[in-house]
Parts: sequence; structure tokens; C-alpha cells
Amino acid sequence: MVELNLKVLGDRKIEKIHRTTLKVLEDTGVKVCLPRAVEMLKKAGAKVGKSDQVHIPAKLVENAVAASPKSMTIFNRNGEEAMCLEDDRTYYGTGPTVPMVLDPFSGERRESCRGDIEKAALLCDALKNIDYVMSMGLSGGSDPRRHGLHPEFTDRLDFEAMLRHTVKPIIFSAWSLQGLRDIYDMAAVVAGGNQSLAARPSAIHYAEPTSPLVHSPASLEKLLFCADKRMPFLYMGGPLAGGTAPVTLAGQLVLSNAECLSGLVLHQLCSPGAPFIYGVGSNPMDMRTTLAAYCGPDAYLSCIAGKELSDYYGLPDFNFGGVSDSNAMDGQMTWEAGFSLLQAELCGSNLVHDVGYLESGMTACLELIVFCDEVIDELRHFKNGLTVNEDHLAAEVIDQIGPGGSYLGHDHTFKHFREIWYPALRNRDRFENWQKAGGLSLEKKLNARVRHILETHHPEPLSPGSESKIKAIMQKAAERYGRPGHRSQA
Repeated sequence: MVELNLKVLGDRKIEKIHRTTLKVLEDTGVKVCLPRAVEMLKKAGAKVGKSDQVHIPAKLVENAVAASPKSMTIFNRNGEEAMCLEDDRTYYGTGPTVPMVLDPFSGERRESCRGDIEKAALLCDALKNIDYVMSMGLSGGSDPRRHGLHPEFTDRLDFEAMLRHTVKPIIFSAWSLQGLRDIYDMAAVVAGGNQSLAARPSAIHYAEPTSPLVHSPASLEKLLFCADKRMPFLYMGGPLAGGTAPVTLAGQLVLSNAECLSGLVLHQLCSPGAPFIYGVGSNPMDMRTTLAAYCGPDAYLSCIAGKELSDYYGLPDFNFGGVSDSNAMDGQMTWEAGFSLLQAELCGSNLVHDVGYLESGMTACLELIVFCDEVIDELRHFKNGLTVNEDHLAAEVIDQIGPGGSYLGHDHTFKHFREIWYPALRNRDRFENWQKAGGLSLEKKLNARVRHILETHHPEPLSPGSESKIKAIMQKAAERYGRPGHRSQA
């Protein structure tokens, strides 16, 4: 293993950010928009000011950090260990709720739909270096009612689409507490019951505070539900630097850290030791366009600093990589996606999401997921380092070959040449050979690979018992929103 631990802060700066965060939590406070949550914090020793602005003392933060598990294991749909979130173990997945998609068959940029969620999950199921999935689309598009869907029902459709098209772990969003309950029930069905799901979790719920320093009723209800059920909960403060957070990186880290840690306090008050994943990071706002900039040194510095803070608290972390601000499959896309993956791998983030994002997270690109799968493979090979032992030092082989000889036919070469990393999609051939093979660009190779997987890969189906129970959950949810004709898609 290569001894790489990319840092941008160091101990003294981390301490300054931590102490400033505690000052913000106690002096400024956070707005807590759920009476039950306010009462829990007040009972624990927090002070409640006007309009439910809660001032949290340092001791509550310290207690919450101490109570939180420092590692957790996430399983796949079959109950097999898939991800161990600790130290610098790094796992990669896609991103959520993308409104647009680049269609791999037509090339059209269009509104995403449930079918795109299914395709993305199926693609990830087949790719060895994509470890978990997020929705990469919206079942109801930007206006669910236009498709005859209630907006609050689409979260179940998103989750069901992923559940049916991959065995890999799922990180999901829910639009309401009822949506979370239904999704939890589906995950429990597949796991074999509530206790089995708690013991071998295969799904992580993702929620966010509202920057700056507001915890909405919906986010708090979901936070408390997950804590009570011991369902892994990911709470990521993601303010926009210069918009909903200070424009300075240190300032946005303080604000984002305060949002996440105040959520952690409430989470651990509800259920000490419940699994919590730390998410701190911010995209700077490009003042020329007012858009969030995913790529560039400021965004990467923020991500790496977030990992350092998570290590300081001893919590599993959430980062991003494999993304691009580009609007097309071009050189900008490959450069930014590759560099963002590099920073995530070298700093050792645990969960790296948003693989496949174009246009600052507005467009999903399946070809980019395939490209990133190969880059991740390369980075993992690189991080494994090199082996130094008697066989690899090869002194005897060097002596046997001697000056001027060739190693090509030696047994040692045949024994070890496969240890070298080989790309599957990028070109290493001579121009003439590449031309004879069709002269395909990387973009065309990526598209062909995506199409091949979508047309030939068949994910493992749900068991018949799970199938009928999930259909019943979805049917009941559909009726709740006035859609008695809903049918789960097998």
C-alpha cells in the first residue's frame, strides 16, 4: 500500500476550525424547526432563544462525537459485506436527483425519468469499481404531476428502480417521513426483517440541513427516524460558498461543520451509537454565472479538508469525485473527472459520490460513469503500491540474463507481467493498428461499452417472496397518493 495521506490543513488549522465551530454553535446557534427536537436539545442542556434558535454547548458536541461509531459495515442486497467505512478505505458511487440526462442511444440531452434510474443502476451493477448507487435521475422529472405522479410519491419509485436493478448498496433520498418509512420497509423486506436490516444494513439515507444553519422539519424527522431504527444516516452540510456560506474556504468549513455536528448531536441524543456518516463540503459559487463550481482547486481543497475534519472526529466521511462542470463529453470532462477522483483517492475519503455528473450536477452521463470506472481501477492499482521482496527484486534473474540479454522469454516475466495495469478503453496501440481497428475515439468507445452493458447485463432478480411484499408496499403507497393503478416494474 502506498503511504499517501493528502492533507491541506494539519492539526493546528483543524483545531482552529473546530474551536470556531463550537463558538458558532454556542453563540450563534442553529434554527431547529421541529418542536420535539428542540425539547430534546433543551433537556440535554442546550439554550433555546427566539424562534427556536438553539445554542448548543461544546459538551453536547463532545458527547455526540464520543458516542458515534467510528466505523460501519455496509452490505449488499444479498447480505454480503460490500463496504467497510473506516480509516482511508474508499468506495465510489453515483449521485442523486439529476434533472437531465445525456441519452446514450440518441445522444439527446433530455429530462431524466425512471428508466434512466434503472439504466444507471444496471450499469453500476456491472462495473466492478462502482461500489454503491444513488439515483442519477428523477422518476417524475422536473414536474411529476405532468406524468400523473404525486411529487412525494416519486422517492419510492426512485428507490424501487435501484433495488430491482442492482444488488449493490443504495444511498437514497426521501421527500417526506412517510416516504422514508416506505423505503425502510422495502429495504427491510429484502434484508429479512427490521433486525436483519439493522445488523446488515444495505441502504443509507441521505439528508441535508438548509444552509445557513437551519434544520428543516423534514430533515429532522428523517434524522430521528433513522437514529431510532439504527439505519445508517448521512447528513451533509453543502452550503454554496459566497451564497449560503462565507466565500472564504475556512468560513464555509466552519458553517458546514456546525450544520453537520449539530445534526449529529440530535442524532446521538435520540439513539447513542446509531450509525452516522459525516458530510462537510462546499462548492464555491462562480460569481460570473452564479452556478456551483464542482471542479477546481477550491472545491478540491474543501473536500480534502472535510476528510481531515472527519478523521479528527473519527467519523466515516462523504466526499465527491468523478464529476465535471463541462456540458459535453470532451477533454474538460475527462480532466476534471480524473482529477476529482485523484483527490478523493489520495485523501482517503470513505464514500465518494456523484460519479457521472456533468454540468455541475445537472446532467447525468453514463459514459462518464464507465470512464470513471477505469480511472478508479487505475487509482486503486496505484495506491496498492509496489512489492519489494526477493522475488520482485529479481537479483537471480538479473544475474541469469546478464548484460545485453532479453527478459522477454524468461519464466519470471511470464509469472509477473500481468501485475502491470492495463487499460480496457484507453489507447496504447500504434496509430496504424488503431486506425485499422476503426479509429474509434474515447467517446465512441465509452458509448459502445455503455450500450453493450445495457443490452447484455442482467442483474440478479429479487426473490419471489421479496417481490410480492415490495409490490404490496408500493401499491399501498400509490393508493395513499391516489394512484391505485400503480404497478411495480419487474
